Amino acid sequence: MADRKRVAVGSIKVTVDGEEIGIVRSFSVGDPVKRVAELDGAELDAAVARALGHQVVRRCDLPYQPYIADPANHPTYGVLGMVDPGKTPAWDTWLYIPDYSSDWSDGGPIIERERIGLNMHHGEWGAWATYSAYESNDPDQVGPTPLIAAMRAFVASKFGETVPA
Repeated sequence: MADRKRVAVGSIKVTVDGEEIGIVRSFSVGDPVKRVAELDGAELDAAVARALGHQVVRRCDLPYQPYIADPANHPTYGVLGMVDPGKTPAWDTWLYIPDYSSDWSDGGPIIERERIGLNMHHGEWGAWATYSAYESNDPDQVGPTPLIAAMRAFVASKFGETVPA
């Protein structure tokens, strides 16, 4: 998979099962995509970390560090985490991904900084990102909780309606 080339595109319509779901701005050839509206839990938190500029990696994919006796038996070996922008991915730069979509202390500052609007919309929480607040009465993203709806809207504002799966 490392030999895939990054392809920048202007506007490609993405269709899944015959339904148009949005545009993809960049992708790796052959990568499957997932709708932002379907993201939740750790998958949504990882997408938020990417949208914030972090590299998202599994700890087992990092270079081996000689001071760890048995990396395969380390408790965080297969766990998805992040590396701060500008840092080289390694065991000592790897961080847990915050619970952006379930902890207000992690997701709340993003909502405030990005000025994401929240309101109930047909029985679900709707989130409106600043860039499109007046384009439609329909929310940019919805979710069962305000944090999930807001984090989906944040990810969609950065990547469009789909992200690499």
